[in-house]
Amino acid sequence: MHRFHSGRRNWLADLPPVTDSASASAIADAGTCTSEIIRFYTNQSTDHQDRTLSDLLASTNSELERSHDYIQTLFPLPEPSPYNPLAPTIGPATAATFRSSLDLRLALRSSLRRMLSFYGFETAVDARGELVIGRGRGWSSRSAFWRRRFDHNHLRITRIIRCLRVLGCEGDARRVYRAVSRSEGVGGRSLVFWRRASMRELEVPPEDEDGVGAVGRSDNGYDDDDDDEEEEEEEEEQEEQEGKGEGEEGMRW
Repeated sequence: MHRFHSGRRNWLADLPPVTDSASASAIADAGTCTSEIIRFYTNQSTDHQDRTLSDLLASTNSELERSHDYIQTLFPLPEPSPYNPLAPTIGPATAATFRSSLDLRLALRSSLRRMLSFYGFETAVDARGELVIGRGRGWSSRSAFWRRRFDHNHLRITRIIRCLRVLGCEGDARRVYRAVSRSEGVGGRSLVFWRRASMRELEVPPEDEDGVGAVGRSDNGYDDDDDDEEEEEEEEEQEEQEGKGEGEEGMRW
């Protein structure tokens, strides 16, 4: 358990709104961007293994399963990775740039769609530009490797959901949560973390067991202890859903 001291990561509570005021090409042409994440997503740099975004998106499913040091670059977080200390982290400027650029968010969506395919889902974009997620052909066999009580891919999914939200892809994050949380066989603890990543205020990371985040922040109009109690009840209800029902291929969320 850990608590953030007052003032730490409070920028996550004050993220700018999502707009389309900057293009990825303009950001790249400026040539002054120092964010590793933005440089990677505008094809100006590689990751610590000298892999480009295109390289990672072209990885086979076996490579995606076997390698453990790419997910932190495709889906960075504000928090440092304990598994990959070389991975970049999101800072306020990086988050603001993604949230102002549709091009960057669409590049991030490309990474998301590749990972969802890896997990056995099919994706499409509807006429409104919204992501549609469904169970792909051969869902039962293609998804069996991660649909278990616990799997390292559950940690990846938590990371993906949180990253999407921080960088301005709230709708995509919500749809990913719906899809994975209704996938039978997943343990209750993983479902809890996915829910936290999807629904908590962003300054409170999923691994924060007390749900407090930045100490002293209380601008939501109700007592933090009451909020914790409500969250615990909802998490218990989520755990009860473990293993219920067998879905059908082709379902969409």
